Amino acid sequence: MRAALVGINFGKLGYLASFTVDEFRAQLPRILGGELKISQRLMLDGAIYNARDKPDGPEPRQKDLRVEPAFQCAALNDVVINAGIPFRMVQLTITINGHDTTTFRGDGLIVSTSSGSTGYNLSAGGPLISPDLNALVITPICPHSLSFRPVVVPDDTEIRITPIRVNPGTHVSFDGQVSQPLVAGQYMVVRRAEKPLRLVENPAMSHWRMLASKLHWAQSPRA
Repeated sequence: MRAALVGINFGKLGYLASFTVDEFRAQLPRILGGELKISQRLMLDGAIYNARDKPDGPEPRQKDLRVEPAFQCAALNDVVINAGIPFRMVQLTITINGHDTTTFRGDGLIVSTSSGSTGYNLSAGGPLISPDLNALVITPICPHSLSFRPVVVPDDTEIRITPIRVNPGTHVSFDGQVSQPLVAGQYMVVRRAEKPLRLVENPAMSHWRMLASKLHWAQSPRA
C-alpha cells in the first residue's frame, strides 16, 4: 500500500496542508496508529506528444498509450497552459473523448481536479468542487468569448488540447511547480492518473470548515 501524506501548514493559506504544527504534534500518535481518515485525492496525468505521432481513430486513450510522449508529468491540483511571453492570445483546440469540441482564443486553459478547484481554477472563475467528487474542471483563462464558461466533466474523460497558434513563451505548468514549453506541432493529453494521492485528513478541519475559515466562503460582506 502506498504511504499516505500529511499536509502541515508552515505558510499562509495552506489549503491542502490542513494541520497546523501544533495539531500535527497532538495528532501524531493517532496518525502513526492509522486512526485518522485517509482520503483518496484524484490526480492528473499530463502528457505532451509530437503531432507527427498523433494517432487517429475513435479510441484516443488506448492508442496514445502506444506512443511515447515527449514530456509527461503528474499533478494534484491542475495542469495549466499559459500564453507566455509576449503575452499575445493563443489559439487552442479542445477535443473531449475523441470529439472536437471547440477552438478558442485566450490567455490559456486550466484543467483542474476537485482538490485543485480552490486554486487557480477558482481565481479564473471556475466552480468549487467537493474533494470527494471525482471530476475534472475545464476552465479557460480570459477567453475572447462571452459564452465559453467553465465545464465539469467526469474523471474518466480524456482531454486533448492542440495548439493552433502559440507564443515563444507558451508553456504548460503542472501544479505551478514544473514547467514545459508547448510549441506548434505538438498536442497535449490530460487524463486521470492511474493512482490517487492518499491524504491524511485533519479531524478538526472538514472541507466545509476549511472553505469558511480560509476562503471565507458564503460569508456576508463586512463593514
